[in-house]
Amino acid sequence: MTKQSPRGHKEIASLSAKDRWRIARNDALWFILVFVLTFGCPPAWAEYQPKGKRDPFVPFILPDGRRITPPGEEDGSASGLGGVFLQGILFDPAGNSTAILNGRVLRENEEWEGIKLLKVENNGVTIWRNGETHRMTLQKSEKESKAE
Repeated sequence: MTKQSPRGHKEIASLSAKDRWRIARNDALWFILVFVLTFGCPPAWAEYQPKGKRDPFVPFILPDGRRITPPGEEDGSASGLGGVFLQGILFDPAGNSTAILNGRVLRENEEWEGIKLLKVENNGVTIWRNGETHRMTLQKSEKESKAE
């Protein structure tokens, strides 16, 4: 009597090389199929839910050259100063703070297009432009204000 493996196959040692190869191939195909069905299609709960905010994975400039309006320019949630928009602050008390001005990430004392970022604080920035200093603060959008 021939012994059966747990999967119903004859004892591997008694099979020909061709049969062992077929079994291994079928096992590998089943593994790949189960893996793809399990991990290949993310469930609905794993998709990004923007909740009214901009998707961070979508670039501001599309491949065809069109520019997506950064958040704040269209709804007034960014603080603007004559074409300069404060769109975000990454505050670090250790001194490595950055601010996003017109889609450009700047550190303290960096200059870009005639604008120098002098100081970054947790609720605003101080910039130098055209020989004058200006204080800009982040403002909550209407959507964020209503949510509170």
